[in-house]
Amino acid sequence: MAELTKFSVATVIDSLHYIKVLLDDFSSVSVELLCVFLESCGRFLFLSPNSSSRIAVFVRFLAKSLAGHANAKKIRAGCR
Repeated sequence: MAELTKFSVATVIDSLHYIKVLLDDFSSVSVELLCVFLESCGRFLFLSPNSSSRIAVFVRFLAKSLAGHANAKKIRAGCR
């Protein structure tokens, strides 16, 4: 999907929807898929005028979620 987006075979809207679905699920597999997807076409989406603001919001949300998840793991580990 990432390569298809870069070469305009798939639309930017489809890629943004794919990112949103992965963020909504937020399982370990989804986070890995999201990282691979963003590694492949994240820069393209960020530099594209049609999607730059939306991808920035998604990346901020991902960073906050991962930070919160890491903090929750540390708290649970300290309670044992």
